[in-house]
Amino acid sequence: MWTGYTRAAVIYNNLGTGSTVYGVSGWNISAGTGFAPAFPFTPASTANFAELDIPIWHNTGTNLATIALLTDVSGHPGSVLESWNVSGTVEGTCCTLQVLPDSLSLVLNGGTTYWVAEESANSNDFTGHWPMNTTGATSVDFDLLRGSSGVILTSGAFEVLSTASSQTPEPGRSDCSSQARSRLPAHDE
Repeated sequence: MWTGYTRAAVIYNNLGTGSTVYGVSGWNISAGTGFAPAFPFTPASTANFAELDIPIWHNTGTNLATIALLTDVSGHPGSVLESWNVSGTVEGTCCTLQVLPDSLSLVLNGGTTYWVAEESANSNDFTGHWPMNTTGATSVDFDLLRGSSGVILTSGAFEVLSTASSQTPEPGRSDCSSQARSRLPAHDE
């Protein structure tokens, strides 16, 4: 018997595994004239955006930060496609992995660059950091408040997921129909 279900498919991922999902050092995030790091990713194929998973470390101040998914304009972050205000992170403790669902039914186009950014929400007094990935993924350094240094650095850790419909067999069963058809003798019609 076949059952249909929806499962997450990875669009982009630089999160590690086990105890090294992301590092404890990272990119500063602070209000006012501080820092607001952004890092790019490019989907291999067009997909329905479902979720952004991203760690954040709240150091001090008001517990509110903004995480955004942005377009690309000539190699720099462009307009905001979707954003999330996040709170509830534990002050002084690394780190809370934020699971941010899509609420706008966005489609991300294959071969198109997008940006993910973390910043202090509404210029409040939040300070924290975005942990670096532990997989070795690098990208151009970009700060929403200061621009790009043009230097290639270790990027912040994050994962972008899509929702892909799939039919799969129940546990313990496999799709033998194509294997069985290939073993049938040829016949005249």
